[in-house]
Amino acid sequence: MSEDMRLALDGLVDYVKVLSEEQEKLSEALVTRQHDPPSPASPDIRTFTAQLKVLEARIPTLPNGWLGGELFQSRVDVMMFVEVHVPSNAFHLFHDVVTLLESLSTTHVERKDVLQEWYQYTKVGVNKASARYMASLGLILPTVFSRTREGAPTSSKHHLPAVKSFKDWNTYDGVSGAKGYIASGMDDLKYQYCQDIEQSFQGDSLMKARVLAMEMHELSQNFVLEMSSWIDAFYQELVTMSEASEDEAWDVIGSCIKKAFEVIRVPHAPAANATMDPNPVSQCATYLWALAQSH
Repeated sequence: MSEDMRLALDGLVDYVKVLSEEQEKLSEALVTRQHDPPSPASPDIRTFTAQLKVLEARIPTLPNGWLGGELFQSRVDVMMFVEVHVPSNAFHLFHDVVTLLESLSTTHVERKDVLQEWYQYTKVGVNKASARYMASLGLILPTVFSRTREGAPTSSKHHLPAVKSFKDWNTYDGVSGAKGYIASGMDDLKYQYCQDIEQSFQGDSLMKARVLAMEMHELSQNFVLEMSSWIDAFYQELVTMSEASEDEAWDVIGSCIKKAFEVIRVPHAPAANATMDPNPVSQCATYLWALAQSH
């Protein structure tokens, strides 16, 4: 590490420390102000609140915010990046594991369903890719595991209602089962999205957007592959190294996978209703900030 970089990092650490200390002081003052009777000389509570919000916005919330060579530590950082480098209607080219899994094509679709989907997309003024992307941010579990949405009741006793057993996950023929479906779909998406990204972000002015989209896509692909390998390995370990039955082993696997997606859902939640934002740049920044945090 160069001396200049080291000094810059040391300065950033000190800066964040100072901001955090100021935030604590303002928080304590705000609590005191709420409990003490007001006096003519005391600062207005709205002033405290406003100052606190400004500090909170400046304190980094992402432990490791580097993506595609860019450092995203707040939504403000993302907003500035979108304004300069990203066409606001190209948000669907930036992915994490959930949006990528929701891009998988179904194995069989009726013609009437295609026509109905086309009608709905044109009615709200978005294309198919954008509509599917927007909907994915409202999911807890990707469709391949379950169609459950946040707040929707489920009658299934399984953590992954669409994959009730290991046999539903892996049939060891490389084709059928959820794993085979995901693997073949990821291969298709790898080439499809790389091509779409290259075509959508041409030229030097969009190079940073192209690099970011490519890295996010690659990271998402790797996440899916590692998750699939982990499921197989951990299941076999549970069955062979413990006294757990196959059903019990799969129940543990299912609970882990569900919990992982529940954690990812936390940064996704603020973006679930981003379609209400009339500003396309702000809407794009909301999506990208949610995905940056999930990564």
